[in-house]
Amino acid sequence: MVEEVTPLQEEGKKSIVPDGAQKKWFWMMAGIIACGALIRIAAAVGNGRFWFDEIITWEIAARPWSEMGKYLAMENHPPLHYLIVAAWMRLFGAGEIVVKMSSVLAGALGIWVTGLFGKRLFGARAGLWAAGITALSTYHIFFSAEARMYPWLYLFGTLSLADIPCDGHDSVKFSGRSRNSRYAQLRREEPPVLRHQRVFRIANDHGA
Repeated sequence: MVEEVTPLQEEGKKSIVPDGAQKKWFWMMAGIIACGALIRIAAAVGNGRFWFDEIITWEIAARPWSEMGKYLAMENHPPLHYLIVAAWMRLFGAGEIVVKMSSVLAGALGIWVTGLFGKRLFGARAGLWAAGITALSTYHIFFSAEARMYPWLYLFGTLSLADIPCDGHDSVKFSGRSRNSRYAQLRREEPPVLRHQRVFRIANDHGA
């Protein structure tokens, strides 16, 4: 008896076994991420010493684990970033440039996730464009060079969109391609301001 293979299973096999085009896409994406990371490292080094908000981050993260809770309870930002920085400082050191590298890491991961999300929605070329634009975004570079939570907010905010299925089921036509109806309905009905608030709210729920 011949086992039937559904189109979705066939697509899954194609994504698992890389062909020449997929390898090319992978190396191009790796190059974009590497260039973006180098730009952010240069920006972090060039920024020099901490400013006020970064000092607050450092002061809280440098506290003993047993004392951090009472300071985090008074903070108006979610605690995950402070816990990440605290772990980072204990692993790699508490120097200003070293601490900024945690945000550089988040920025580089944000480029990667944006590229994957663009590829998933609109194809390989769009994924590269999305990653490249993010890598060169002055706002993203600026915030990825600071020891603050913003590049992590971007990363987790983008990751929070990963629950949008793009497998062709329950989909509508959008810009000539098959798009999930939930995504298309969100674009049609939800005002841009509320869309941005929703992304920040989801990221906050994830503890960014």
